[in-house]
Amino acid sequence: MVAVQKAENVTVKQAGVDFNLADKWLQFAQVSQASLKAYAKGIKRLAEYFSANGITSPTRENLLKYREYLSRRYATKTANLYITTARLFFEFLAAEGIIRVNVAAHLKTLKDSQFHKKNALSIQQVRTVNSGIDTESLKGKRDSAIFALMTVCGLRCCEITRAKVVDFEIVGDTAILRVFGKGHNSADTPIAVPNNVAVKVIEYLKARGVGMVTEPLFASCSNRNYGGELTVNSVSRVIKNYFRANGIDSKKITAHSCRHTFATVALKNGADLTQVSQMLRHKSLAVTMIYVDELNYLENQAASIASAAFGI
Repeated sequence: MVAVQKAENVTVKQAGVDFNLADKWLQFAQVSQASLKAYAKGIKRLAEYFSANGITSPTRENLLKYREYLSRRYATKTANLYITTARLFFEFLAAEGIIRVNVAAHLKTLKDSQFHKKNALSIQQVRTVNSGIDTESLKGKRDSAIFALMTVCGLRCCEITRAKVVDFEIVGDTAILRVFGKGHNSADTPIAVPNNVAVKVIEYLKARGVGMVTEPLFASCSNRNYGGELTVNSVSRVIKNYFRANGIDSKKITAHSCRHTFATVALKNGADLTQVSQMLRHKSLAVTMIYVDELNYLENQAASIASAAFGI
């Protein structure tokens, strides 16, 4: 069982809804540490809303208004996390006999766009960013390898930060990186790394000098944390800075755009859907199909045909 995450010191008690019980709920939740932390934050938001609005006896209407409030205040993904937290917590309270009526039963999440919120880079943009990284310095060698893995292999920021030296190896003529993916407990998914990308990783490791295989594959170059693990935010910031330095400054272009770029370019250039799905480490082909649907929309020629016919 995973360790219990305290619900951010929530001590609000409202008419039969004791938020201190959140700790008991989280203790028996069979989810990852990241999910426990997210649920704890969701409980805190719910408690704060009840307190701010003087809700002493929660009703169905209160929960529906809470859902509406979340839809206005937060991005859809975040709002849905808080809605789901409320629904699951009230289910727990009902199951434990703490409340008689589950007023949050079947509380629906918000509808989200079927398409990705981040844009992919163009091939020329990738080439521009890649050529603009100064690989004479240790930091440049590191950043070049990170950018290549994210753009060519579709790695997430969290997968970059979790990678250890031991996870990267040469098997025969093939470079392998064992990826510690989202929702996993270890680096258990091997991916083949193309030679050009593998060379970048190897050159970086040689320049850095590695003492133990348990060290991070990509280490911090900052004076305060030299040799330590990178954070997701630091990786995201590093990549975003390279984008900005090359005139790519949009809220829809972030480090995660590298992953979208890999999938979009691979599919557009004939890669098999199953192979792309495996590289992205998707649990279902349906998730990968979103990329195909996006490409179909973007390449829809119906309007161009009508324009040619009308001469407009």
